[in-house]
Amino acid sequence: MIGIELIHLLGLNEQNVFNVLDHCTTNNFGQGSIILSETQCAHELEKSRLLLLERDKEVDYLKNENQHLQKMIELLKTQSIG
Repeated sequence: MIGIELIHLLGLNEQNVFNVLDHCTTNNFGQGSIILSETQCAHELEKSRLLLLERDKEVDYLKNENQHLQKMIELLKTQSIG
């Protein structure tokens, strides 16, 4: 555990989760109007998918870094005791 919730690390909230959808469609008095083409929406979704993959890689890196730091702390504690 790195001491931060995944939701905060990724910056997810209601606005961000639905951000792609908001860019693809809008609602005008109950009637949906497309403001981006299907291709543009697919492109936006792919960009979002790639961003999430990069964030996953960063989370994994930070978890590994945290493990290394915890091992270093334990080593330093044992050296200071002995």
